[in-house]
Amino acid sequence: MKQRILVADDDENILKLLELCLAKYDVTSAKNGEEALDAWKKNEFDLIVLDIMMPKLNGWEVCKEIKKNSPVPVLILTAKETTENLFESKPDGFLIKPFDPVELAKKINLMLTARR
Repeated sequence: MKQRILVADDDENILKLLELCLAKYDVTSAKNGEEALDAWKKNEFDLIVLDIMMPKLNGWEVCKEIKKNSPVPVLILTAKETTENLFESKPDGFLIKPFDPVELAKKINLMLTARR
């Protein structure tokens, strides 16, 4: 059975890139923070990848809500080079955009392997 990953980003091109990079997994996509939180509440995921700057709820808010209620690892993607909310939201990792798809795949593989 494929591991399940939720990816959330308001940029369609980034979502498509994430889906391609993560093709070996069962990927669910969300276009904003509310969709991501709703998908997380309805499904079990092995990992969540969140953009920071999304409409409705930003990635920090989504991450905080998830981490209050679940041990699922969260990887933050951000175009910002600031980590001001990193400790408060408690993600398990972050990657700065633009990211190298190979680096993304390696980081996700490490996070999934560490979870087992």
